[in-house]
Amino acid sequence: MEVKTKLNVGDKLYFIRNGRIDTAKIEMVEIKVRKSFTEIYYFWEEYDGINERHDWRSLSENVAFPTKEALIEHLLNNLKEE
Repeated sequence: MEVKTKLNVGDKLYFIRNGRIDTAKIEMVEIKVRKSFTEIYYFWEEYDGINERHDWRSLSENVAFPTKEALIEHLLNNLKEE
């Protein structure tokens, strides 16, 4: 079996948070292999800057993008017309 990810540890990813484009640097990749599908998650740490508290955040590969342009293209291609 071969599993290929869109992004790697150390890469910057782009995603939507609170209606805006945001970025993070990938610190860990998790791959879950099931009988019928494979899930890939990207993780990074966020610091609050006040209490030096940190939390791990993650995104599924299907909502993480390697560039801002790829994210925008995905959004434009998936607009629902009413």
